Amino acid sequence: MLDTTLTQKVVLLLDDDVYEEPTCESYEKEFRRAFGDRIKLVQFFSASDAFDYLVSNKVHLIVSSMIEYGMIEPYDCILGGGDIFIMACNSLYKEVPFIVFASSEDKANFFKYNVPDAYINKGTDLTELFSKIETLIDGNVSTEETNYTIEYEDLDTLTELAYAYLLLHQYEKSKHICHKILQTNSVKKVVYYYLGASCFGMNDFHEASIYLKIATKKLPQHADAHCYLGYTFLSLEMYKDASEYGELAIKLNPKQYSSYLLLGKAYKGLGMNTDAMKSFRKAAKLRPNLISSWLFLAEIYLMLDMNKEAFVASKRAVKIGPYNTDAQFYLGVAYLRKGMYKKASDTYNKLLTVNPDDQVSHYNLGITYMKWGKMQEATDAYKKAIKINPDYQEAYHNLGIVYMDSGRNKEAIDAFKQLLRINPEHVDGHFSLGKTCWVELQKNKLFKELEQELRTLNKIKPERAISLREFIAQSIEKPD
Repeated sequence: MLDTTLTQKVVLLLDDDVYEEPTCESYEKEFRRAFGDRIKLVQFFSASDAFDYLVSNKVHLIVSSMIEYGMIEPYDCILGGGDIFIMACNSLYKEVPFIVFASSEDKANFFKYNVPDAYINKGTDLTELFSKIETLIDGNVSTEETNYTIEYEDLDTLTELAYAYLLLHQYEKSKHICHKILQTNSVKKVVYYYLGASCFGMNDFHEASIYLKIATKKLPQHADAHCYLGYTFLSLEMYKDASEYGELAIKLNPKQYSSYLLLGKAYKGLGMNTDAMKSFRKAAKLRPNLISSWLFLAEIYLMLDMNKEAFVASKRAVKIGPYNTDAQFYLGVAYLRKGMYKKASDTYNKLLTVNPDDQVSHYNLGITYMKWGKMQEATDAYKKAIKINPDYQEAYHNLGIVYMDSGRNKEAIDAFKQLLRINPEHVDGHFSLGKTCWVELQKNKLFKELEQELRTLNKIKPERAISLREFIAQSIEKPD
């Protein structure tokens, strides 16, 4: 049992069940019933807020129910939010007991990188949690001693604090501490990595590249530093440099999933889509339950017209993340390419209930209805895309095609002319307008417009002018 002669102990509870019972108030009530005034409960719903409290206050034991996914790297959701909080606490407060209090199915999230002092299945009965608190809490162990070293700027402690803030995405705080350390004469090499990563998190890619270059020179075997620098170059659209650092990171750590993602993105930026596909495949093989590699694979397969593979990848992505809009979008494209128009339209309509201003989904829905033969629905979809983006060139072109195929030639001509006002050198727009003018020629005497389109096409793409003349010749030989 707790020694009641000691001062009140503080337990910090990080909980993500904001809208579920037991609520914050009921937790406090249960703690008072179990411990009376011996324990003070402080509760947070944000890992960053909870950690800030730890740094500023004396805490004797930490309980975390945080289970949602977070990020410790710029390239993917690799660790759960609970894992990140444990890592941040372990970087500074290894001596303070840490209890994970969550559902059993989330156990793998917490044990992947860090093992807490106890893992208790979450339920309405708090008896097991309270018993474990009684066992682990120690009046002589708290955050106080570490916080004292922070206050007096012990360099080792400050370095760990910078890392903890980096984990928790408190990039400005991490950067500030790193700069403070750099002003001293004793700097750990890893500080340059933390500083560069913090700048990256703040989207200051030029400054990030400066410190990460120093980090890779001082830490030539540090795979994460090379990977971060590669992502920095990727953000600066320096794809060649990004690919080089991605390859270096993979040599240093062939099992680092994020480096394969980096390399795939860099290859894609260089137009090396087949190589990009191979890198994304390796990433998917390393971490088959993470969605990013499947999303990138679905996209690259579609770009390479590998429609069967795109369908499989997009289905896998949807299985992992059923509410991920990118996964749903790629699946819609895959259905469309397979001629499964009903499923494609259902997928796009589902996306549009989530984001009604998604112009590309409206456009793809228009293509789906167009291929399905539902011309009025296609017209409505293209008009919605144009309403969202009045300069949407391909939506105007396809709208004109739908009008033309529906015999609404005057409306088609208006759509093509609007397209050409936006982009006077749109080759397909000139061709389609010329074709529509020829169809309307006998009714409305549109010789001048036809001649103009032929002249324009002859200037910007002569072979399309020849195609239009061939169309006209065939029409004359075989009149309707």
